[in-house]
Amino acid sequence: MFPGDHLQLLYHFWMVGDMLSGKTPLFHNVYEFNTGDDAARFEPGAYYAPFSLAWALLNAACSRALAWNLTGLLTLWVTAFFTWMLATRYTRRWPLAALAALIGIALPYRWVSLLGGSPTGFAMAWIPMFWLGLDDAIRRNKMSAGILSGLVILFACWTDTHVFFFSVLSIPAWGL
Repeated sequence: MFPGDHLQLLYHFWMVGDMLSGKTPLFHNVYEFNTGDDAARFEPGAYYAPFSLAWALLNAACSRALAWNLTGLLTLWVTAFFTWMLATRYTRRWPLAALAALIGIALPYRWVSLLGGSPTGFAMAWIPMFWLGLDDAIRRNKMSAGILSGLVILFACWTDTHVFFFSVLSIPAWGL
């Protein structure tokens, strides 16, 4: 129970689980700074969705710690899959695409953030999906890809504003 980002993020994941199970009202943070008036604790927000939703669903079937670890593992699979899909746009050789996917999940900053419990570690799963949507929107002029990129950047914003900010900054470079 060493204090840090991981406990704060777990707290928000746990609140979403309580909201979904009916233990607390939706969008009410009744545990933090509560002076007795639960209605005053109405705090609408994203609560790190959709990863908090994944954690809550997993926590319904297993322990908090296992749900936490499985949610982190899910983010790695999402990163690997969409990095693979993105890399196949640039090469037809699957070993190179697999290497790109491996590099995508092996970045040290990602592991430090994920294992440290920072929302950044979870949110970095959105980057390859965002770039894949941008690639389709720019190259193939597909509106559905633009919508996908818009939703993904919204999820990135809900999960971690740093990842959102740097993803938005990458748009001109990716476009070129």
